[in-house]
Amino acid sequence: MIDAALAVRLVSACAIVALVLVAIDVLARRAFGVRPRLRRYARLFEVVESISLPGGASLHAVRAGDRYVLLARSASSVVSLGDLPVDAVLHSFPNAHRAGAAVVADPATRGSS
Repeated sequence: MIDAALAVRLVSACAIVALVLVAIDVLARRAFGVRPRLRRYARLFEVVESISLPGGASLHAVRAGDRYVLLARSASSVVSLGDLPVDAVLHSFPNAHRAGAAVVADPATRGSS
């Protein structure tokens, strides 16, 4: 059996290790601008533009990775209406450039498709 003194020391040691890890995390974020990985993955999908339609429906231009997709939402479902051309999205929605900066095609190949 573990006596009370040993149990207190084990809990104290775990608490100290946790505090040190939290301190290192906070210092790294402040000094180097390091962000947790969850934020990177949370930005995988970003709504570029939305418009409400009668009857509670709406249309959404969504950046999904390196693609732009037009989605229709009703009260009971969400349907993909198809892919949107990157050039059209970046031209029509100025704030999409910030969201999809890595998606912008090479200027030399823009007019060739």
